[in-house]
Amino acid sequence: MIPKQSLRQRVETQLVTSLLTSPITYVPHYHFAVVADVLRGLCEKSTDGHRLMELSEINILEFDSLRGAVRDFSTKEVHDYYTDYNDLGQWMEYIVYPGSKPPTSGKDKPVVCLFWNLFETAQSLQVQTFLLNFAAAYRPAKGISLLIVDPLPASALPPGIRDVVTVVDIPRPDVDDVQVIVDSLPISSSCKGRQERLRKDLCRNLQGLELYEVEQIIRSSLLRSNGYINDNTSYYALEEKRRILQKSGIIELIPTNISFDDIGGLDRLRDDIRRAACLYRHIDEVEENNIPLPKGILLLGMPGCGKSMIAKATAHEFGVSLLRLDVSRLMGKYVGQSEANLRSALATAEAAHPCILWIDEIEKAFSGAGSGSGENDMLVMRMMGHFLTWMQERKAAVYIVATANDVLRSEFMRKGRFDQVYFVGFPGKKERLEILRKKLLPYRKSKHIALDSSLDEGSPLLIEIAEKAMDRFAGAEIEYVVNEVMSRKLSKSISQTPEGAELRKATVYAVDFFPVTEEQRASIMNQEDEEKLQPSIKNILKLRNTYHFPSASNE
Repeated sequence: MIPKQSLRQRVETQLVTSLLTSPITYVPHYHFAVVADVLRGLCEKSTDGHRLMELSEINILEFDSLRGAVRDFSTKEVHDYYTDYNDLGQWMEYIVYPGSKPPTSGKDKPVVCLFWNLFETAQSLQVQTFLLNFAAAYRPAKGISLLIVDPLPASALPPGIRDVVTVVDIPRPDVDDVQVIVDSLPISSSCKGRQERLRKDLCRNLQGLELYEVEQIIRSSLLRSNGYINDNTSYYALEEKRRILQKSGIIELIPTNISFDDIGGLDRLRDDIRRAACLYRHIDEVEENNIPLPKGILLLGMPGCGKSMIAKATAHEFGVSLLRLDVSRLMGKYVGQSEANLRSALATAEAAHPCILWIDEIEKAFSGAGSGSGENDMLVMRMMGHFLTWMQERKAAVYIVATANDVLRSEFMRKGRFDQVYFVGFPGKKERLEILRKKLLPYRKSKHIALDSSLDEGSPLLIEIAEKAMDRFAGAEIEYVVNEVMSRKLSKSISQTPEGAELRKATVYAVDFFPVTEEQRASIMNQEDEEKLQPSIKNILKLRNTYHFPSASNE
């Protein structure tokens, strides 16, 4: 069995292979220090005398785009040997047609011409001509290769350039890579007895990030915890991770403070998710017995019926991080940026495993796919194909909770992508009563609001409100009514309290709900008149009748 390589070793192996066999190596990454460290490592002599590549720092020539000069890789000083080739155009011409001058004094060793940020600092036509000419004249025997490190994704390169470069990706650190970093950190003397758990928690909160981001979070978290891992370090790391993920605007780390106890109804769905959560909490045993991990669920149904709450409660039940993919921000203005955004988001989710990936309103990301032959439609089709393939073939413990308020293409509903597609309908009588009870629960402990006995758990008036006054109401509409009643009562109590006097409790009665529910009846989504139903609701009802999706509720 081949031993697992570290992150640096993986990058080093790919880089050496490309430098020795390809004219142009392209590393699409912003963390230049990683590549620089790997190159320095290649120049060092190993303890056993074995070297992957006969390279020395004098054979690495760096073009400094800021100073317009060729500099020495080790000293960063302008290279005296190349004072006549400071202009980028002259330097490019010399590399393609070196003439009689040798690239360096070490003729017997390969030469790496290193460019940072080449596509951002030079005219694209000049760069393209240079790269194509160099690739055409390339001979391995000359021992000269180009190494370009640039934040621009490889998919955004011009088609001709993509054909002549070899791409070396810098992967995100996996669990083992992060664990090695965390194990090297000092731990507070007061936490020695629980250091294994603290290191494990910190490692989990650092997953899914680039190496630079991991290092940045560790520096920040240790600074706040006095230089040692303690009981607060993991919390600090999670705070910093949330800020980093928010910068992209595509993946967001969502707090999971909602449990299934806060959700009314949807009993069948809750039972099924709890079974999946049991497997995720025992991943080792599942893998040892060759049982596939649950893939996820698609919630297709009515707006305002708790689909978003289910995603948050699922992460709470699983005991893992909840990542939300904002599909509306996947599209970029540059060629290849949209696909790069999607790949980056999915890579983040895989690296952060085990986790819940919540894709809200998934239909918006792939709407119109297959409806025409325009450029935008082809882009959407490519993205959808990549996403569906990832859903089908992913191995990482990423459980998907996707929600949709409108119809989806049939490809998403095929078995193998999701474990099950659930229909989330409007709540029935018993579910409305359960939702109402749970929405009233926080107010039973309120300081300035008192609930009358007519709103007790078993009160006939409470049952009447849920079953009759709130007939056909969605969960979100029930929540609105409860909050509106409480707001009106408290506002009236405040206005009637003299200035400086202590605010007395406002008593809320069951009869206070009837006028508010009546006001809202005309605007509820689940209208009795079919002509007033929203088009999306009609589409979902038609889709359910076609595919006979199981209901999320037992009612």
